[in-house]
Amino acid sequence: MLNKQIEVLRQNVLETFKSIKAGFDVARNDLKKQEKDFNARIGGMPTQERKFLDIKRQQMVKSELYLFLLQQKEENAMTMARSMPRAQIIDAAYSLLDPVKPNPLFVFSIALIIAFFIPIVIIAYRVLFKD
Repeated sequence: MLNKQIEVLRQNVLETFKSIKAGFDVARNDLKKQEKDFNARIGGMPTQERKFLDIKRQQMVKSELYLFLLQQKEENAMTMARSMPRAQIIDAAYSLLDPVKPNPLFVFSIALIIAFFIPIVIIAYRVLFKD
């Protein structure tokens, strides 16, 4: 009976070791797979780094170009502001051959009317206030 218990215990210990060994084998295979993945990524790093540097260089060029163009725009605006006249001509000037005012015919007619009414008023005044 004691031999049987020892045998059962031995079988249990062997099975435990087998399962532990199988777990270690799975873990080792998983680690080997991860190692291959990391090696592949590390192998691809120079290519990725080169692409990254190209993109970064293009971004720097575009950024510098944008800043240059923005600076040119500001300089042009300042130049235009300096050269713009302070007063602007809205309508072009024009002139007539005859003067607009005074109208000679109107002035002459008013003078003629006054010339007729003054003597009439003076005569009427004298006639009315003669007595």
